[in-house]
Amino acid sequence: MLCQNQNVLCVNQQVCVESYQVQTLQQDSYIVRPANNRLARVSALNVPESCMSLALFKLQIQLNQLRHLQNLQSLSLETGQITFSGPAQQTLTSVWLQKCKYAFNGYYPNIVCLCVMGCGIQDVSFVSQFPMLQKLFLRENSIRDVSCISKLKELTYLDLSQNKIVDVSSFSNLRKLQTLVLNKNLVEKIEFVDYLQLECLQLAHNKISDTNQLLFLKNQQLTTLMLFENEVEKKMHFAEKLHFVSTPNTELYVTVNPVHTDINPFKNCIYSIIGAGSKLKQYILRYEFLIGQKKLTKWQKIAKMSKNAVLAEFAETVFKKCDLLLQGTE
Repeated sequence: MLCQNQNVLCVNQQVCVESYQVQTLQQDSYIVRPANNRLARVSALNVPESCMSLALFKLQIQLNQLRHLQNLQSLSLETGQITFSGPAQQTLTSVWLQKCKYAFNGYYPNIVCLCVMGCGIQDVSFVSQFPMLQKLFLRENSIRDVSCISKLKELTYLDLSQNKIVDVSSFSNLRKLQTLVLNKNLVEKIEFVDYLQLECLQLAHNKISDTNQLLFLKNQQLTTLMLFENEVEKKMHFAEKLHFVSTPNTELYVTVNPVHTDINPFKNCIYSIIGAGSKLKQYILRYEFLIGQKKLTKWQKIAKMSKNAVLAEFAETVFKKCDLLLQGTE
């Protein structure tokens, strides 16, 4: 059982086992930190067999060293090294690795959630050893080729943020996918989404420049769409295409065109967005002004607005801010 207050237990003067009563940990959850980055035997820990969630820091271990934890459901390791060899516990369903060295030498159909974050990954072929994955987090790596991921037919959540991905056409095979996070990549084309029914699509900081790519979103029932920091936002007909993705439940994250010395393009753009997305549940607009040496960047959330007049009132507030900048009084 977990303690109400922090409980620290030292084992062999090498390892601290800490129990916490926190929201993110389950009952019988333990955090293990070595005192000197060495651990001779994981089984030497006084972690009971009832342990369901185990977090390890700065350790070198093999998965089979944890076989005595027959109730283990979630395992995480940060800044260490782990080797998967042989079968895992039937109960283990979630593995989280961050800034680790790793080796996967087995087949793990029971694991449905896998995170390998900040580990310098280039080759993702190892995902074939986890055929029943439902959630996959591979952010902050150096991944280019993602074709192997298309074989994971059970995926519902995929996070590939902060990689070097250009081609995601193979994702058209992920028919159960609901959330796709591709922020900070090199994606130019999104035709693949025409085959999916996504609820959340995040494409911020990519290379999308063709407004016609937005037409592939018309069959989606998106609750969240992030498009900011793409060249397409600066195109003349960008706002006109947004009505294809407008549903009453969509939250739209876009950037209003930057303004230098002429406010009219900005006014035209924001009014077009307001008109095109009048059905949207919520806007999250980012407006940016670059006037001389002065710069203003701000996100503005507009929730549950049903009348264009209310949105237009917001626009006028932004225009006044821009006018003050132009006059040098802001």
